[in-house]
Amino acid sequence: MSVKKEVVIFGFDEVKRNKLSSICLKYDASLKNVEKNILGNKLEDIIKDRAIESAIDEETFKSFENEKVILFNNFNEDELNKVIKDIRSDKDLKCILAVITPTSIEWEFKYLLEHLIEEREWFRKNNNK
Repeated sequence: MSVKKEVVIFGFDEVKRNKLSSICLKYDASLKNVEKNILGNKLEDIIKDRAIESAIDEETFKSFENEKVILFNNFNEDELNKVIKDIRSDKDLKCILAVITPTSIEWEFKYLLEHLIEEREWFRKNNNK
């Protein structure tokens, strides 16, 4: 039994979503776009198409509105390296890249997003020393 590969994205406009969709086709992966109205759902529910609308306050959303994130699920290491190379080759797709883990799949998407942003900022701060 093969495991379904998924790419979960947030913050991309239609043109960039189409580019990502083309990349996903190359790897036989489905593309899931996270919209504002489902940010409060667990990542697992989003992946399994069980997400329900959940209100998020405007202040929280404003802190995310300029962020772009791509999450990978069920890619082996070789596929992951290749798909990341394809994404990074397109400067329009600059974003946070992460792999979904057994821990993060249980988190609400907005919590994961906050965590990824904090991690990115920590690396920026500590790599500039």
